[in-house]
Parts: sequence; structure tokens; C-alpha cells
Amino acid sequence: MANPLTGGFEAVMQIAMRQINGLVATLHQNAALENPVLKLIHSASVRVGDPIQTHPDFGDLSEWVLEVQRARPGRGLRDVRAELTATSPPGVAKVLGDALANLGQGLVLEIPPDVIRGLAKIQVSSVTLSAPAGSTSEVTVHAHVRAHYYPDAGTTNLPVPIHGGVRAVFEIHFVPPPSIGFLMAPAPGHLGDALTGSGGKLVIRPSSDDSKIRFVAEPGSGLSPSEESRIEAEMRKVLRHGIELLPVDLPQGFPFHALKGVGSGAQQALALPLTLIPGSSPPAGGPQGITQSIVGSSGFGFAVSNAFVRAVFKPTTDALHQIQGDITVPIEGWWDPTYHYLVTNVELQFNNGTIDLVIKAKATTGSWYAPNYENIVITQKLALVLFLGTLFVRDAGLSVNGAGRGTSAIRSIVISTRNQILPDAEASMNTQLQEAMTRFNTALHSFDPAVSVRLKAGHSEESGAAANGAVAVTADGVIVRGDIVGGARNAPVIDIADTHQGTAFTAFKSWIPGGRITRFIWSWVENGSTPIETALGGVEKSFADEHSFIFPKPPGISDLSRICLRIEGRQTMPNGSEVAIAGGTTCEVSAPAFELDLPSWWAPLALPIWTPDLADDVVMRDALAGHVAVQTAGTERDASGAHTLVYFPDWRSARPLEALGAALTQARVASPIEVVAVLPAGSFDQRRKDIESKLAADRFPARVHLTEDDEDGWSRTFGVAKTPSVFLINARREFVWKHEGDPTPAVLAAALYKHLAPVPARRPRRLRLAVKPGSRAPEVMFQDDRGNGGALHRLRGRHVLLNFWQAWSAPCLTELRRLQGVHEAGKGSPVVIAFHGGTDSKVLSEIRKRLGTSFAFVQDSEQRVARLYGVRCWPTTIAVNPAGDVEHVQMGVAHEHGRAKGV
Repeated sequence: MANPLTGGFEAVMQIAMRQINGLVATLHQNAALENPVLKLIHSASVRVGDPIQTHPDFGDLSEWVLEVQRARPGRGLRDVRAELTATSPPGVAKVLGDALANLGQGLVLEIPPDVIRGLAKIQVSSVTLSAPAGSTSEVTVHAHVRAHYYPDAGTTNLPVPIHGGVRAVFEIHFVPPPSIGFLMAPAPGHLGDALTGSGGKLVIRPSSDDSKIRFVAEPGSGLSPSEESRIEAEMRKVLRHGIELLPVDLPQGFPFHALKGVGSGAQQALALPLTLIPGSSPPAGGPQGITQSIVGSSGFGFAVSNAFVRAVFKPTTDALHQIQGDITVPIEGWWDPTYHYLVTNVELQFNNGTIDLVIKAKATTGSWYAPNYENIVITQKLALVLFLGTLFVRDAGLSVNGAGRGTSAIRSIVISTRNQILPDAEASMNTQLQEAMTRFNTALHSFDPAVSVRLKAGHSEESGAAANGAVAVTADGVIVRGDIVGGARNAPVIDIADTHQGTAFTAFKSWIPGGRITRFIWSWVENGSTPIETALGGVEKSFADEHSFIFPKPPGISDLSRICLRIEGRQTMPNGSEVAIAGGTTCEVSAPAFELDLPSWWAPLALPIWTPDLADDVVMRDALAGHVAVQTAGTERDASGAHTLVYFPDWRSARPLEALGAALTQARVASPIEVVAVLPAGSFDQRRKDIESKLAADRFPARVHLTEDDEDGWSRTFGVAKTPSVFLINARREFVWKHEGDPTPAVLAAALYKHLAPVPARRPRRLRLAVKPGSRAPEVMFQDDRGNGGALHRLRGRHVLLNFWQAWSAPCLTELRRLQGVHEAGKGSPVVIAFHGGTDSKVLSEIRKRLGTSFAFVQDSEQRVARLYGVRCWPTTIAVNPAGDVEHVQMGVAHEHGRAKGV
């Protein structure tokens, strides 16, 4: 009869299914790594409904015919062959016709009516696993998916939204290398694969049983049962044919080559049997004999069979079996008889809580007046205690029965012998335990190099197999329990991109490492109805979407608007527990339509970003959210520029933009033109309603960007001698015309007609850094304003915030104040390094004193570090996680909807 604890194996490792799901979540997180050993996808683009090519395979020709057929929806193979041969050159027609005729025997190209064929973009959550109790080859995979389907022309669309849970049964076969021997039969047709990996292979196939692959629509999606079934049918096709599941190469020495599901519900575990004796063969029935669950809802248990423990103790029992000798026992009033004692049998008996070392012996004498003792039973109870990862054999009691007057003497002899020989058994068990833990650790590191095993402390004597203590002795063997610790979870990754020809935003590449997204929260700014109102900010709107990662651009959004995204969801921790998590709101700003090919450190040339929902009496400087520099590296020329008038108005005038507005109105500009109005430094210290009134908000014919002449950067760049002055920059970023004083309509019209050529409508382009969440943070070496040197790589293991700021920018100073609060948060707070992009290093001490900052200031006069990271927005704060990867990017001051850790 098989041992229910270990089956016919010497040992078994059982891992709680919840703990396994923590490891699987790590594989999902591994998708962010460049070359992980194992990983799971978080997003994929998959073709749906393409004909399945069957043998014979005609290679490139078949692929080419498929492409031709897709471009001619509704045509079968006969029509395609006729068209191709009819239009081919004479020397090719016959050869092509024969090849297509042969191709038709092995390739199905006919398109049935109402066909589903197209491209599906699928977001996949971290998966969780369950194993049916008793199963040795099936694992059920549970995942949440969202998908957006793009049908081919002339084909049928799928129901929307595609959002729900997928439950799919996969068949798993471990195919060990030949030197180990097969513990399970390899999948048919994959024996050749089994011979290539040094540690064998893991062959995974989705079930061919339709009832084992199901799709359940997410509550609130509105999908009907028939729509749910239609999506389910396509999900089966994708799993079976759209995703190629290649055999997984296991590392050399991977110790597990069979599995079995045990337990149920929250107590479910996966049993992985082990052979401990080199050269021993696994039982013919594999792990089927394992029926006992030894772990709870978390952690792992390592069990060895009673037969293996007996083998470990055999040198001890053999030594005890050799005990014999003579002993003199005093008897009052008689001569002291001499007894000859002899051990007749030694065995180990396993109970719940102790191992009984049972020694049977006899003691005989030749003295006629003293009795013989033929049935002496010595029972040594042994308990196992785990301390600091080491097993100790503890005396749990010793009894001697049937020895009469010789009891004390014989007891002393047994104790002495026991003390001499038990340490060898103790050392042997610890050797096996450490080897098993090492093999287990090695296997775990295939999934996550950061995790490790930790044995529990203490022991359990009474509760037996049901105990949750470190060590339990049962009738079937010995159990040692532990936890899987270490590892970490990365912050959510937020990625915003354009899709649908620029008519929508997509969060397709956004994901929660080791988790799933439950809701997307979009927010944006709708600008005002007049050009000046547009320049002074707008109204913030928001929309929450649970079912789709596509967000159609709302009518009120413009290329001046910020688009922000926050994601909420659940994340599976390394121990398998699930927690709620939210991704700090990420806002992207548009690159300015007006750009100049100048060094970024040349001078402060920037356009402001405004916070939304400004009250009429707000001081405009307090409403600044950031500044976007107009200097570029000279890339994307002619791709996204706009004709621009840089205008320096006479701010002392009651209506400083009135004359230019009248000239633009009468000049009847053919091409779209933008105006950058450069106001004197300090102008934003006025209230919004006062600036709006002065600029005549309802009567300007072009879109206006307001900015201040910080540090005289604009004046110095354009060589302004007097105000008003106007400068014309064409869409190629070339300075082509200037005029001192307000231009008349005729003069302005002539200049525009002469220098401006029609340009295509500008497609908004968002500002991008050189890094993004999930990418490696470029190495930085620095010396701060106090003379301390440092390097980013030396800060591995800690959260780091890299801040880029300018002394002239009010929102930069606001952000520095916030970061000081983060810096002072206490233990575990991130390291803050603030890079000043201005040319005057003397301001650092003044700013430090004014703001009371204590973190590192670094002078970056030529913006070498800022350019390395692609910074053009002031301030920009980049969070780097302990592994050295970018975790979060914040352009401008922190958004109030939420932040990543420390951001």
C-alpha cells in the first residue's frame, strides 16, 4: 500500500496553491525584463480567424497566397488562382498555376459567410492556477482579459466590449532529460524536444475539450449569453492556434518532474514528488499514491516517508542491535549474580508527534537463585525540533519494561549508546533537509531570483499532520514546513498612446505587474471657447471605464490639453495574497506647436502649463503647473511645426494685443498661424480676470500662447530693442521676418504671403521622455552642492526620485517643497536628487535656504542629465525603483488624483 504522505517516493514537496499563484504573478511581472528565464505576457496582438494551414506546407508561396486572398475578401481559392494566373507574365503563368493547384490540396482558403477574421489586441492579467484534486496532468488557468478587435474588410465584427474571465484547462507534461528517466510519459510527438534541454522540458497544451475552455463576461459589460458564447468560441481558437506555446526549457538540475493536485478550496496545494536516493526509480503509478495534504493556505511543506527515515536511521539501529555484554546486579542476602544482556531487535515506530525507537533485549544468568529476563522492551521517544533551520533530535522520554532489578543499569547503557550514535542520524537528516531546500531554492530561482525559502520555527508534537508548526511527525513520515519569502512587486505601468488615426487614446500597454486592471480613470482639460481663454487653461473632465482600454477623444479636447490616466486594480503579492492597488496618475502634455532648434540650456524659453478650473480671482502664478521648453534637438523637422508670430506687446498699453489682432483679422491669413505673446517678467502675478480683461479675450483671431520673459530669455534670443515687436517663424523653425512696432494689415499680409507656404494640418504630438515606466534608468554620476559625490547605481535597493527643476519656474519651487515633505517622511522614504537646469549655480544656496530643503541639489548647467533623460518639462520628477528601473514619470507638479510611491 502506497504511503499517503509521499506515495511511492522518498519525499514530496507540497506548495500551497496560493503561494504558487504568487510565483506565477512574478512570471507576469517578468514581462518587464529584457531576457527573463520565464515570463508571462501582459498584452499581445493576435490574428483571429486566419485559415489553419495543414500539411503539406508550401512555405513562402502559401503565405503569399494568403496575403493576396486577405486583400480580396470573399474570394475562394479558385477565384484567386484564376486571377493570379491570368495576370502573370506568360513564362510564370504555367508554373504558378501548377503550384497553386498543388497548394489547394493542403490549404483551406474558402471564406464562409459571416466570417470572423482580423486583429485582436488583448490585455491579459496575471493568471491564477488551480489543480483538480487527484489530477496529475491538468492545471486550470484563470485570467481576466480585455480585448479590442479590428475586423478585416468584408468580415464580421465581434460583440463589444470583450471583457471577462477566461478559465482554461491546460495539459502539462514534464519531459525530463534521458539521464533522469521519464517519470511521466512525454506528450505524443514531442519526444525529440525532450532530448534537447539539460534540465528537461515542460510541455503545455490547451485542452481539446471545449467544455474546459470557458469565457464569462465581466459583470456590467452588457454581453448577452449568445454574445458571450461567440467570444468564447474565438477565445478557444486563440488559445489553441493563435498563441504558440513552445516547450519550456527547464534549468539543469530542476528537481520536479511530476505533479498532483491535493486538497481543495483555500487549502489546495500542488504536490511535487522527489527522489532523494541517487539512482532510485520512481513508482510505476507516479504521484497517484499521494493523497495527504500537508500545507494550509500558504507556504510549503517538505515531507519524507517513514521508510526513508528508517533508512536514514539504519546505521543507528544497526549500532544498537550490536549491544551486548555482562553486568553484575547486587541482590541483598545473596551473591551478586552476573547477567548477560543482548539486544534482540531494534525498530522505529512512527506515531503522531514522536518517533519511538523500540529496543527489545534479554538478560540471562547462570545463577539458580536469580531469574532470567527474556522480554525487556526499551522505548526511547524521539521528537524533532527545528531551530535556525537545523533539525535536532530531542529526548521525549525513555521507558524500560521487564528488566527487574537490572532496569537502572540497562537503562544507563542504552542512554550512553544512544548519545553516541544519534548525532550521526541527526546529521544525516539535516544533510537531506538542506539538500532538499537547496534544490527547492534553485527551482524557485527559475521563477524569481529574489525569493527564498525560510523554514518555520518551533515544533509540534500533538497535532500530527494537521499541524501548522515547523516539524510534525506522523504515522507516515516527517513533515517540515516553511514559507517562501522575498521578492517584490513593481508599481503599475501607465502608457498612453494614440490610436484609430489619432481619434482615440489607448492604454493597451498599461498594466499592473503581477495583477490586473479593474478600472481606467481618464482625465483631461477642455479649453475655453476663445483663444485667450484657451491660453489661460480650461476645465478638467474625467471618465472611468471598467471594460475598455480605448478612450475616444472627447469633443472638447485639443492639442493644448493634458491627458491623464490613473489605473486601479488588484495585485498578487509574492506570498499569493491579493491587495488593491492604484497607479499614480500620469499626465502627458502636448509638445508645443512652436519649437526652435537651440540648445536646451541656451536661455529660459518655455510655454506654461496651467492647472484647470481656474477661478477668476486666482493669481496666475499660483495656477502654473509647469513649463515646457520650446528648444529641441532639431528632430522631426517639418513633421509637426506651425507658423508662429512671436509677439512682444507693450504691456503698459490698456489693450496690448488689440493692434496685432486687428492686423491678423484684416490680413486674412490663409495658413493657420499661432501667436506666442511674451509678457514682461512678473505679469503672472496678476489675477486671471485682470489679464483676461487686458487681453480682450473675445476678440482675437488666432490661438495665443501666453508666457513670461523669464530671465530675459526671450528678449535675448530675439534681440528685442523695443516693444511692441513681432517676429515670424515658419513651420520649418526658421526665422524669416521681424517688425518693430505693431504691423499694419498690409505690412503683415505682405510678410505672410512672402514667407509662408501652406502646411498640412498639425497633428498633436505629446511630449515624450527618453525613458518610460518599466525601462532601465540611465546611469548618472553627480556631485551635489555640498561636495558629496554619488552615482545612481550606488542607490540600488532604495527608491530614488530624480527631480529636474529651474529656479525661475514657480511650479518647480512648488514641487521642491513637496519633495522635501516626502524626504522627511521617515524610514523608508526615497532618496531625492534634484538637478538644477539653470546656468547660475549661485541660486542653489538661496533656494535651499528659502525652501528649507535638505536633499541633494546638483548643478546641471548644460542639462547633460536632463538631456540624457529627455526632459523638456520643468519640473519633471522620475521615480526609480530599488531594482534601478523607472517606475513613474511626472511632468509638472504632482497631480492630485494620486501618485506612485513617493511621487
